[in-house]
Amino acid sequence: MNPTHEQDAARLREHGIRPTALRIMILSALSGHGRPVTAQEVEIQLDTVDRSTITRALALFLQKGLVHVVEDGSGVPKYEPCPSPHSHVAEDAHAHFHCNVCGRTLCIEQLRMPLPELPDGFSADSISCIIAGTCPDCAAK
Repeated sequence: MNPTHEQDAARLREHGIRPTALRIMILSALSGHGRPVTAQEVEIQLDTVDRSTITRALALFLQKGLVHVVEDGSGVPKYEPCPSPHSHVAEDAHAHFHCNVCGRTLCIEQLRMPLPELPDGFSADSISCIIAGTCPDCAAK
């Protein structure tokens, strides 16, 4: 097993997920993009893995807190690995940029989102900020 796959297997175990070969491949595919990706993008990259396996793995990753979903207004959920096994909303909340030209959604890690002070009885599971416009690559064309 190569070092990246060993790291991905360890991340799966940290989240209480049994590290099968397919789950390691799916996590590696997610991590390799460096940006939130759709299930279809993972499916294209892993053309030998069927859609239902990818969908089940992503649902498990989401349930166990290994990934979070980015809703960028495109109507298609995008998945992004969480930075650590013990990340909390406040630690992981950053802005995302959705390019209206190419359709990519990119992380803007340096733009941290403050956790709003919620009324008593409310607790946040996630916070989202989507900025839509034109990315530098599309603007240069």
